[in-house]
Amino acid sequence: MGVNTKSFDNASDMITFSRASGGYGLTKVSYGDELVTNGDFATDSDWVKGTGWSISGGVAISNNASGFNNINQSITVTANKIYRLEFSVTSYTSGALKPFLGNSGNSLAQPYAGNLTISKTADSVGDFYTFFVFDASQTAQILFRANSGFVGSIDNISVKEVTYNSSAAGATLQLTYHPNDVPRIEYNTDGTSKGLLVEESRTNLVTYSDLSSGWGETRSTLIQDALTSPEGVDNATALASDLTASNSHRSNSIIGTLSSGTYTFSAYLKRGETNAQLEIYVDPANSVQLRVLYVLFDLSNGTAKTPFETGSPTDVDYGIQDAGNGWYRCYVTTGNPDGTRVDAGITLSDHQVTLQNPVFNGTGNIGVYIYGAQFEAGAFPTSYIKTTGATATRSIDFPIEVSWDNFGYNKRSGTFVVEFDYTDPSNADANYLLSGGGSSRFFYNNAGTDAWNVYDGLGMTVSGVPKDGTPLKVSVAMSDSGTTVHVDGTLASANSSITPQDAISYDALAVGGISSTTQLNGHIKSIKYYPRRLTNAQLQELTT
Repeated sequence: MGVNTKSFDNASDMITFSRASGGYGLTKVSYGDELVTNGDFATDSDWVKGTGWSISGGVAISNNASGFNNINQSITVTANKIYRLEFSVTSYTSGALKPFLGNSGNSLAQPYAGNLTISKTADSVGDFYTFFVFDASQTAQILFRANSGFVGSIDNISVKEVTYNSSAAGATLQLTYHPNDVPRIEYNTDGTSKGLLVEESRTNLVTYSDLSSGWGETRSTLIQDALTSPEGVDNATALASDLTASNSHRSNSIIGTLSSGTYTFSAYLKRGETNAQLEIYVDPANSVQLRVLYVLFDLSNGTAKTPFETGSPTDVDYGIQDAGNGWYRCYVTTGNPDGTRVDAGITLSDHQVTLQNPVFNGTGNIGVYIYGAQFEAGAFPTSYIKTTGATATRSIDFPIEVSWDNFGYNKRSGTFVVEFDYTDPSNADANYLLSGGGSSRFFYNNAGTDAWNVYDGLGMTVSGVPKDGTPLKVSVAMSDSGTTVHVDGTLASANSSITPQDAISYDALAVGGISSTTQLNGHIKSIKYYPRRLTNAQLQELTT
């Protein structure tokens, strides 16, 4: 390969990556050693107890109904590492409890995800978890503060370092929160890698994605923390039918009055004793304008039934994706052409065909389990965005930027081979796989067409590239003899008159986007560059 050959084995070796908010991704996770001593309070030791705190019977007890009194222990943390805190509230009378990792009572890091955040305290019996990140290596305190008093007890305190995209023995596949600027390397449920997730910004318009509030119960009951969710913790919600004869059983959320456009409603679902139907109601307050899309999902075999529609909804789409352990992420998409009010609903159903209003005799048992309800503007679902009382926005994933100097770019002859996937069912977006700044782009397509272009404005296109998340292997091979593109082992386009661009007026190669404006909306599994033009036989083999 010559002296310019360089090898990069993973994302952290080769990329400049940023995302201004956290995001969820299905990845392999492992945890480091336990940092807390005597976290089960087996003895009255190792903890500094403030006013009102005591250790007895294997729990830490707070009996101070006022003030901000702490129980804490020193641990050692490392800069820029991610730590997960878990604990249980085993009894609760009043007040609230706030965890910190801090020093001398002053918080150095505050909880930012899980079922605790900077604005949410522990105020009930249950299991809690959250994450912390530190800017510097230091000896810190794991500290529990009774906010305006806490009367209750806690147990099972644990703090461990989190490793994402882990190859360690025992690593588990979980839908996991990734903090700001942490790349999301996603996996299929069989453990094979999808690659680095690169997405546009989206907003979840459901204000309580865990269905803990704001969801109606129609001949049904919502039960919190009923089952282990795709996150690996017991925070899934159950939807149980009431004991009502021959009627429908559902829960719904009023999303509100939305501007015209296309919207997608999704949720993770797992079968209890029934299947489930997802529904989008457009303008339910006015029956003349009513447009409804109903899709039944068979949670026994992971299939979706033909949708039932009223009022001729537009831009209809739907799908089901395996999320592992009996969970499926189900979604429905439809248009809101009038800018009217929209509702999202989940209805219990065991009909083998989709019906508008599935009815059955309620049993009082759990029909389905639900996790991660999401309603977003767009023609397809993006990764889960957790909400806890207000809409929430996930920032864009900025494209991977690789310095030209990092891989010995050869202006006159070279080959890119990229494994990737992307989703754009309605050709709504421009999709950039290999690009630079301005109009210097290797392989991209424009909104409104599914034809991919090689170089800018030079007339070489590739059609028929799947846009539904199907994994692809693509090569772009360039030399003074012309350019060829192979897709999945087949020569897709060749042009002897199109040769490499001499001018490189930008500092880095952008992969999966261009600057900060457009994202691939997909995964990049691998990127290979060869500083020469490979043969067609080699390209066919590399892309098969």
